[in-house]
Amino acid sequence: MRNFPYLLSSSLPKGSKIGVLLFLFIAVLTALPVTASDEWTIEAVDAPSMFFNSYNRATAIDKITDQPHIVYGGDRLFHAFFDGTQWQYETVDNSSSIEQDASIAIDSNNSIHISYYDSTNKILKYATNASGAWVVLTIDAAGDARSLSSIAVDSEDKVHISYYDSSNSSLKYATNASGLWVIYTIDSLGDVGLNPSIAIDSNNNVHISYYDVTNGDLKYATNASGSWVTSTIDSSGDSGRYNSIALDSYNYVHISYYDNTNKDLKYATNASYDTDDDGDGYTENQGDCNDSDPDVHPGAAEICDAIDNDCDGQTDEGSICGPVDLIVSVLTAPAKAGEGQTITVKDTTINNGTGMAGESATKIYWSADKKYDAEDIELGSRTVPALAGGATSTGDISVTIPSGTCSGTYYLIAMADADGAVSETSETNNNTGKSIKIKPDLIVSGIKASASAPQGATITVTTTTKNKGVCAAEASTTRLYLSTNSTYDSGDTELGSSAVPALAAGAADKGSTSVTIPEGTTAGAYYIITISDADAVVSETSEANNDNYKPITITP
Repeated sequence: MRNFPYLLSSSLPKGSKIGVLLFLFIAVLTALPVTASDEWTIEAVDAPSMFFNSYNRATAIDKITDQPHIVYGGDRLFHAFFDGTQWQYETVDNSSSIEQDASIAIDSNNSIHISYYDSTNKILKYATNASGAWVVLTIDAAGDARSLSSIAVDSEDKVHISYYDSSNSSLKYATNASGLWVIYTIDSLGDVGLNPSIAIDSNNNVHISYYDVTNGDLKYATNASGSWVTSTIDSSGDSGRYNSIALDSYNYVHISYYDNTNKDLKYATNASYDTDDDGDGYTENQGDCNDSDPDVHPGAAEICDAIDNDCDGQTDEGSICGPVDLIVSVLTAPAKAGEGQTITVKDTTINNGTGMAGESATKIYWSADKKYDAEDIELGSRTVPALAGGATSTGDISVTIPSGTCSGTYYLIAMADADGAVSETSETNNNTGKSIKIKPDLIVSGIKASASAPQGATITVTTTTKNKGVCAAEASTTRLYLSTNSTYDSGDTELGSSAVPALAAGAADKGSTSVTIPEGTTAGAYYIITISDADAVVSETSEANNDNYKPITITP
């Protein structure tokens, strides 16, 4: 039986006492969380006749009982584990001089995996009890594959081993992830790979820290990008010996190592440490999705406020909220516009309910009628913030009138919660519409004629007909009348007409017409009235602005 009551026995070789002390110290430390206390507990586990070079990952914790497992030896490879009552012992490999540089890992099934060096045959070996009995395999027998191997298992219980090939002075890596053992050379630039340490992240990517003997540097290798990448972490002095790597829950890398130049223990990490800015006990790295609001953090209670209070990606889940009903209460836009023109539409979205409405989107659609349907064209949108019951949000949306819309009357439809992000008491009252005319508009912008003329005289009247609309106008006719007042009526006398060609938006046409003042016209004050599109062949945005007039005095 190997359960010796004294840790430091005079029967142990010189040097073995320190090794066992460190070894036991770690073993008991890992067992302590089961019965945590403020004091360290130290106990003897074993006193083998030879004990050396078994300090690399020699301890692991049982996945089920949280009890320690230890691999060690000197002339054989032993496995000791605490069963909750006492230490139990197994001989893993009974070969001579095979246990050096042992490393242990435990998979999700609580099976043991050990990598170690056979110094007699100078090979890397691997042992596991995954089948229920110990099985020993030779992993690398090429050259002298040795020196402080490090073992890890991934989430699929595949095995990964990093080790130093002293024959080729290189860092090597072996894995059975494919189902068969495959060996890779990771770094062979100079004498590299001493003291490797391996860790597997949550995506089953491999991370290895190791010592560059040639340059005295700490180096790091990973296949997280899909291919192996090596980098130098610390090149100051002689740094990197006896390194150990670990990963946190965010897959950040943490490495401890020895600085031989300054005789210091050093630590390197690529983690970005953040602070608890709002004092709620959580940082961004700890899942705080809003580190400026102390009421928002992973430990907060979810309440009905349209905010993800507990940072789980959901809003108001499990909370009791009042009814919510989003509508567009006000919609303003220009009364007319032209194709390709950019206009500004203003809406007011209101929560017509009493509960809290989460963030939503109000969108503007282009429609041929007053009712929204799937064929309507989305022109633009804006984000509406969370709205308490009765609260409103007003904003502008810049939209462009689609091409091919001349001419006619169309509708701008505004729809609240257009994406259906908010659960409402009514989903049928979200939209409202406003008509917009996309047509030409013909006017007579100028009249030039004599200020007076005798009855029976022929005069020239020059008119300028302009399309002030936003669409092209087809050919039309401007007619001239003689009236006793400035407003046209059916009793007015037509004097003549001027043909107007098709006019683009904003274009104008100037035409001259010879007209005769009728014989017998009583002398006095009259008006020459001009009417654009007098025959109403053009559909216009306004039919009430076609006429213009110019005073004229008729003499005997």
